[in-house]
Amino acid sequence: MGLILSRTFRFIERCLCRQHQDEKEDPYKHDNLPISTPELLQFFYDTHCSFKLHQNVISTCVDIVEENSQSQSSASAHVFGVDNLEETEDRDNVNQPKRRRRRGRRKRKNRGPERWARHYCNSQKILLVGEGDFSFSASLAVAFGSATNMVATSLDSREMLLLKYSGAMENLKKLEELGCKIVHKVNANTMSQHALLKWYSFDRIVFNFPHAGFFHQEHETPQIQLHKKLVKGFLRNACKMLIENGEVHITHKTAHPFSTWNIEKLAKEVGLWLINEVPFFKWEYPGYENKRGHGIKCNESFPVGECSTFMFKKKSRLV
Repeated sequence: MGLILSRTFRFIERCLCRQHQDEKEDPYKHDNLPISTPELLQFFYDTHCSFKLHQNVISTCVDIVEENSQSQSSASAHVFGVDNLEETEDRDNVNQPKRRRRRGRRKRKNRGPERWARHYCNSQKILLVGEGDFSFSASLAVAFGSATNMVATSLDSREMLLLKYSGAMENLKKLEELGCKIVHKVNANTMSQHALLKWYSFDRIVFNFPHAGFFHQEHETPQIQLHKKLVKGFLRNACKMLIENGEVHITHKTAHPFSTWNIEKLAKEVGLWLINEVPFFKWEYPGYENKRGHGIKCNESFPVGECSTFMFKKKSRLV
């Protein structure tokens, strides 16, 4: 394109120089000649033709330049146009979820190691039912180093709890600092319908030493019936709150008369089957203090004697 323009402008320059030289030779040469003189007519004819030629050449050059500019613009538009921008955006959009997934994998890798306290792990969602002074919950939370996956409940209100148990305040503070959800005034027989708990599902639901209160002697039938009613109601509600492959744990004395509660039979009646029975030892849970929880001796401990943790699953989840 540059070569064409260079040759064209050199041609125009030569034409103009030639006309200027003619005028310098005798600029007034034809002033006194009549207009009908053939030479004068020829001069005007040549001048007109030369002007027309210059016009055509310049117009042609302008057209060439414009066409070349348009072709270059279209080529640029093709290289850097919307289609390519959309393709670039599409590539970015395709790569973006991959980056998000990689970040997600890094987060999972950075999650801390699992910590266990006997049958329980910090990665499990754990519901603790019927807590006395919350020392069992606090023991698990300290062992895990976090209680964000734990929900600890009591039948008592917070005010009543602080009146009954001397160590309750310290345990509650410890649990709150470690992120545990604490819910008071939860009845084990209706907990699946509780305003807060009904939205949750759990890997483990734990009730240690369920007891209906001291109304009769432990060996008397009315007292045993009260205990069995409490345990069966708890199992029925817990069954509704388990996640897939979840477990319900009850820690219970195995000596007479507590063995007459027959909690394995109670569990079958609500759709739960015994999968394991493991001896329970208090020392495996540092800081745990079992409480009587009822009457004027509510803050006192009691000898656990021979006892076990009974583990149940739904029948459909049995392997």
